[in-house]
Amino acid sequence: RIFMIPNDFKERLKTTLPIHEVASALGISLERMGNSYVGYCPFHDDTSPSMMLNAITNTFSCMACGAGSLSHATVKYPDNIGLVMSYKQCGFVEAIQWLGYQFGIDVPFNNNPENLMKVKKEEWWRERSAIMKDSYRVNLETQKDAILYLTNRGFDPMVQAMFDVGFGSDEFKDFLNTKGKITFPVYDYNGQIVSFVGRVPLEKENLAELNSIEKERNLRITPKYDYQWNLSEKNTPKDIYDMHPHHSFKRNVNLYGINYAKDAIRKTGKAYIVEGFTDVWRLFSHGIYNVVSSMGVTLSEEQLNLLMKAGAKTIVLMRDGDEAGIQAMKRDASSVLAKGFMLEIC
Repeated sequence: RIFMIPNDFKERLKTTLPIHEVASALGISLERMGNSYVGYCPFHDDTSPSMMLNAITNTFSCMACGAGSLSHATVKYPDNIGLVMSYKQCGFVEAIQWLGYQFGIDVPFNNNPENLMKVKKEEWWRERSAIMKDSYRVNLETQKDAILYLTNRGFDPMVQAMFDVGFGSDEFKDFLNTKGKITFPVYDYNGQIVSFVGRVPLEKENLAELNSIEKERNLRITPKYDYQWNLSEKNTPKDIYDMHPHHSFKRNVNLYGINYAKDAIRKTGKAYIVEGFTDVWRLFSHGIYNVVSSMGVTLSEEQLNLLMKAGAKTIVLMRDGDEAGIQAMKRDASSVLAKGFMLEIC
């Protein structure tokens, strides 16, 4: 989010909202002990109450795992905002907005024209994405060839439904990369759709034949996965061009499936990294939920930061077994180890 929240308002949230009330609102069970409260720490497998909340300083800390201090790997901030950020695994602004909503406090933000336009774009995109997702899912039900393709590949229909798989039509002129393709909505860490990816429903040989024809006719080659179709200001309606985040999607700052996998990653301390979208489905269908896809790119600093935010201690690389996959795993392994994770390779 792009809201610029005044510093004095942030400090008021930290100091005036009783931290034990914030913890209770999050669902953390507490018992009073003098000027303090004690409860089971939600940031580790706590077998005896070790989380302390000080009513005088309005801070929290865990005597066992160190949560609420700089010595902890992820839970470093001991105030209200830090507690919400860590517990809900959300960003700073999202935590403040949650506190405002939960306790009936209006959250002020800098409403200059540039910020207001960004907010308007975000709202437009969120509403349009929800419409597209539902439309694509319904559309898939009528696409016999696409359904047959998915069935022949052995993909679990329940898993497909969970990941909101659909089929793109020409209903949305501003999303040409999904037209006539199986669609994958890509969600960010907090569950907001950031883009739609289109996958051509053809086997390798059929796609090669199609590309050969397109090349002869000097047409745009159809990729296996179409991640983005940059809009042309000349050929796109101005209201769509001005609002659409047509240059914003970057694979190397997102992880496919992270919105579903983050809870399992936190519980297990382990994250499986696979190559593509359907690899995530495969593992999910076998009960392995702490899996994400890098969408075919080498693991980046931003992606590793997402895994660290989710609580991963060990990274398991499961790239494709071909030469390209092996070379990618070598590059990934160096990045994973340099970031301080434990490493396993499958």
